[in-house]
Amino acid sequence: MGTTVETLQVELKDTLERIEGIEVLGTGSYGGTIRLKYRVREENVWLKTLMLLLQEQGAYELFIAKKYFLHDDGKMYFVWVMIIESDDIESAVTEVRNHVLQSIGLSQPKRAQQGDPKHSQSIGSVRLPQRSSGWAEKKRSRATGFNGDEGRR
Repeated sequence: MGTTVETLQVELKDTLERIEGIEVLGTGSYGGTIRLKYRVREENVWLKTLMLLLQEQGAYELFIAKKYFLHDDGKMYFVWVMIIESDDIESAVTEVRNHVLQSIGLSQPKRAQQGDPKHSQSIGSVRLPQRSSGWAEKKRSRATGFNGDEGRR
């Protein structure tokens, strides 16, 4: 694999955040998987993308679901979870990114350059309204946080 798993996580995060109302809360990997937790504020926009991802799924396993949990305040919350599993994770992530961009009318994604601190801007990202208050600190370590509690409000 020519691209690091961390780079693939950041590229997928940046691509998903191009969809209106998506905020990725954390990414992670295990074995041949890439995992993301994210919020969806514009569900109709996301469901259009989800439909395309399911219709065009290639030679990889794609798991997308809502994860529910109870907060200390007794309220129930959820985050969306995406898990991509493949023997060729680089190709799978590239294919998913292409489908996401296709769903919002954009062209194929650019490859991030490893070690470039501004590589997310080479792909493009959008500023989301109502970002989580702790996002600035998490941004320094963008390919972490999958097992944390960032989905709580």
